[in-house]
Amino acid sequence: MGRQFSNLYPAVYDFENLYISYLRARQNKRYKDEVLRFSANLEDNLITIQNELIYQAYRCGRHREFYVYEPKKRLIMAPPFRDRVVHHALCNVIEPIFDRRFIFDSYACRVGKGTHRGADRVTQFLRSAKERWSTVYCLKGDISQYFPSIDHDILLAIVEDRITCPGTRWLINEIVRSTEATNELTHVGLPIGNLTSQLFANVYLDQLDHFGVAPIWWTVNRYYAESS
Repeated sequence: MGRQFSNLYPAVYDFENLYISYLRARQNKRYKDEVLRFSANLEDNLITIQNELIYQAYRCGRHREFYVYEPKKRLIMAPPFRDRVVHHALCNVIEPIFDRRFIFDSYACRVGKGTHRGADRVTQFLRSAKERWSTVYCLKGDISQYFPSIDHDILLAIVEDRITCPGTRWLINEIVRSTEATNELTHVGLPIGNLTSQLFANVYLDQLDHFGVAPIWWTVNRYYAESS
């Protein structure tokens, strides 16, 4: 068990944090109708969200669903704009807590990482391996239907192992459970399209990074070193 964090919730509903979250949520979307409507009464809307969070009366709105087909068919569930503001407000506070624990070679949806840097890192590993061994094998793995298969109870247990703040736990639970009423497989799945889903997907799979991948890499290196 690592360090635990409490008393985070006031930072989540802090008005300045909500305003910063509004600015981030509207990036590249500021002229969309729902954003314009929200912005027209910005202070009132942010105060309403703040009060709902303080008194734990906030409820997630209904997602807008549509499909994308590149690189494959996926169901996207876009939350209402006010929910995106709340998602940013939460992630602003809790993402640094989890991000600092992720292994260096975790590249999805992280500041300063991304697909291109991940590809460069793989190239670096392959070149290093080719210098040491004549034959190099690369294991490519994928998790089928990863986002739809994430277990809510397991995810929340992982999150609550680090976060002991009751208010923050309540908000995370509200967001994670928000799609259960419309999901045939209740207690399973995170909506692709939520900022929080990107973070929680990394938190969930981080368990494998620490439990499995590092020992596998060490074992393979040790085997080839003893065999050469």
